[in-house]
Amino acid sequence: MNELSADNVRKAEPVAVEFEAAWTVFARTCGHFWAPEATFQAWFAHYLTSQFGIDRVAGEPIININGFPGSELKAKVGGGEVRPDAVVTRHPGIVMPHYANRIGRASDESGLGLLKELAVISELKVGATVQGGRSNKSLRRDVDKLLLLLEEYQATHDTELPLAYVCVLDNHARRQHSGDEIKDYCETVAAGRGRFPTLPAVVSRAIKHPFVVERLFGAPCERCVL
Repeated sequence: MNELSADNVRKAEPVAVEFEAAWTVFARTCGHFWAPEATFQAWFAHYLTSQFGIDRVAGEPIININGFPGSELKAKVGGGEVRPDAVVTRHPGIVMPHYANRIGRASDESGLGLLKELAVISELKVGATVQGGRSNKSLRRDVDKLLLLLEEYQATHDTELPLAYVCVLDNHARRQHSGDEIKDYCETVAAGRGRFPTLPAVVSRAIKHPFVVERLFGAPCERCVL
């Protein structure tokens, strides 16, 4: 019986299933906590590591978008750099120097070629880390950010695209995420991009805090299940 090559094993890997499993366990385990956003990102990375291994999970690789062709999408993203919150590599081993690093300078001057080595790029938004709750404006920008990377990479590289996810942990005390609005936005974006648009998947999970405001901040205050 012929043994599968390492490349074939990787192609057969159920990356989407494993990523979404890590996301589900993370949301169920950590969704009711209150913590800074960086802490949630660390917890998410922990569960991704449990699925893929520590040598395949990294955070915030930096990609310079200044040299990308001008477009409406680029203008909406704004800024000069894009940093996906969490990424998963196709192969074991993390090699992600800054695109302008003198020793490992990116050949394309932007670092976009890094996507060739990535199986997943993702953004994480946590409702409870913002007092007023996460706005759909910030979620739309995350969709645009990942879409910009995917489209620019697809235009300049003839290799498989990574999977892309916008992950929404909907755990704000009072303001719930409007899933329909972001879904409508994605459908509008898709409508202008041909028959087979490459769009990030938006995954959302609603979590209610098992606390009461009065217990946290003392009376008198309005009781509200969080």
